[in-house]
Amino acid sequence: MEPIFPLIKRWKELECPLFVFGKAKEVWSEDLNLTGLPVFYFDDLKSLITDIKERIDHQWITNSEFQKEETLTVIFSPAGASFDLYKNFEERGNHFKNLIQDFFGSSLV
Repeated sequence: MEPIFPLIKRWKELECPLFVFGKAKEVWSEDLNLTGLPVFYFDDLKSLITDIKERIDHQWITNSEFQKEETLTVIFSPAGASFDLYKNFEERGNHFKNLIQDFFGSSLV
């Protein structure tokens, strides 16, 4: 796995929550917990996507200003290859696309 420090500065600028799964949660948790940003850890990609879907659904129900057309940006695997869970990036990417289709009923652009 690549060092996480170059990305931490950018994440702080974006003030975005971090969703981490797989081996990255073991390797980077200490450094990520020091960022001051909300960090959420998951065992696998499916549990991560499930959590994001629940958060979005909750926003739609409780926040009248939240627009269903708003875009959610996911920075996917910026520094980890996920070889602990997938044989290559294509398998991981296909799994991600399938989960998005299953959970959100749409395809990626």
